[in-house]
Amino acid sequence: MYRRIAYLFSFLFMLLPAMAQTTAINGTLTLTDQPDTERFLTFLLGTGQVGTLGTASLQVNINQQLADDQKSGVGQAAAGLTISFNRVDTIAVAFSGIPDPSQPTITQTGRINSGAGAYANISNSAPTGPTVNATFTRTSTSPLRYTFTMTGNAVVGGQTISLAITNVQLTLGNNRVNVFETSTGSGTLNPFGTVQTSANVTPGGGPTFQTAQFIEVAVTVTISQADSLRLFFTLASDPPPPSVPFTIIGGTGAYAGASGSGTLNFPSETSVTVTGSVTKAGPTTPVISSVATANFPLNRIAPNSWVAVKGTHLVPATTPKGGVYWSNAPEFAQGKMPTQVGGISVTINGKPAYVWWFCSAATEPACAQDQINILTPLNLDAAGDQQVMVVVKNGADSSASFPVLKTDVTQSVLMFDTLGHAVATHLDGTLLGPTSLYPGLSSPAKGGETVTLWATGFGLPTAALVEGSSSQSGSLPGTPACFLGGAQAQVVAALVSPGLYILNITIPNNAAPGDNFFYCTYNNSVPAPVLVAVQ
Repeated sequence: MYRRIAYLFSFLFMLLPAMAQTTAINGTLTLTDQPDTERFLTFLLGTGQVGTLGTASLQVNINQQLADDQKSGVGQAAAGLTISFNRVDTIAVAFSGIPDPSQPTITQTGRINSGAGAYANISNSAPTGPTVNATFTRTSTSPLRYTFTMTGNAVVGGQTISLAITNVQLTLGNNRVNVFETSTGSGTLNPFGTVQTSANVTPGGGPTFQTAQFIEVAVTVTISQADSLRLFFTLASDPPPPSVPFTIIGGTGAYAGASGSGTLNFPSETSVTVTGSVTKAGPTTPVISSVATANFPLNRIAPNSWVAVKGTHLVPATTPKGGVYWSNAPEFAQGKMPTQVGGISVTINGKPAYVWWFCSAATEPACAQDQINILTPLNLDAAGDQQVMVVVKNGADSSASFPVLKTDVTQSVLMFDTLGHAVATHLDGTLLGPTSLYPGLSSPAKGGETVTLWATGFGLPTAALVEGSSSQSGSLPGTPACFLGGAQAQVVAALVSPGLYILNITIPNNAAPGDNFFYCTYNNSVPAPVLVAVQ
């Protein structure tokens, strides 16, 4: 009889999922401050011909020490040039040791850093020396403009290619302040033993530590070559209070997707004691790998914007091919949007997001990972630029908190394909794009024609919106500066449905035939160029 009971329990435990393992942790860590990083970033944008390779979008990032006024750069600079032929095929060039970028003319040598897509195997044609020579000639200070010229070659697939660029106008896109502190150290964290630590400290609610409303700290605790934990906490004062709560926001190796919490105590300026617990992700625990505004190249989100959350175990493995939409959600009968669809929900800083669609990598080949598309809430209770925490709940299982940078604007024109063709329509509603994009359905724009591009991430309009309402409309507080093929285009922007903006632009009469790069600058946001086809 006892043997039968033993067999029965064995069979039952085989059917039960493995339980997540929780471990108490405690120990003392030391941290030594490293030199602060305070940089002022200037983004210049333009469009031009690159050798015989074709027309490309040019983005130059000038990186300087932050000046005492916290609003400008000072001293020697470095710069990075990204040459984008589309969203896939790119070349990156680095310039270092620019002595004084305030000079009216800057002549600098640079080297090719890397390539992607068709240029993934790009190499320097002269490995022991610089491969390009560039000249920046300032033509205007308000707005800031340069004429850019570059000469040089590279090797792709054994063939030498020219990277010559002649007299392309670069215009100020925006300025940003990048400020952070780092600390490194070691210590003992039971039951793991000796660990190495590194901490990244950034201002929250303001661009600099002087303007910050609080301080955000992300600590990586390296347990072994493969395993690490990530802790996150905020400080409202300096020096910190005696006791500070922390959250475990995942890790690597055995602790990928781990969660947990605890308390930090600061007995001195260089040491911290840790008490808490960590729970390893179980076999069905949702694990978030990325959170980003739709078709935006960086992991950033904004209020009232469409966002893709990707990872593993985010949705049921039995999700139907093609995914699940919010179409039949009962909330629409009350004029609201659903915060839960098919047992899937997402919160941002504890506030429910609106779930539009999700797919499973197990059933949908187009989904490389599990994916949930959401609309962020109107108010994230997050002032300025700061980290916010995203949590996915799949049935009874919840993910660890995943940090992502929240900004006021992450403006992004939606794309039809990975190359970057904009989701755009003619005013009669037919699709705008190369005839090859959707044969028989898509057609290019004509010079002088007004067309509509569809976008998200432009933030909140002037009109007051109702949280959760399935109807939204309004105008932007300001007008974006939009450019097509390097020339400024007339634009009218408006919010027409939840999180979805239209940009009605007039195609310049002199727009070049073929794919033209389009981007907007707005509210000091980072632009992400897309392609608009013109005949």
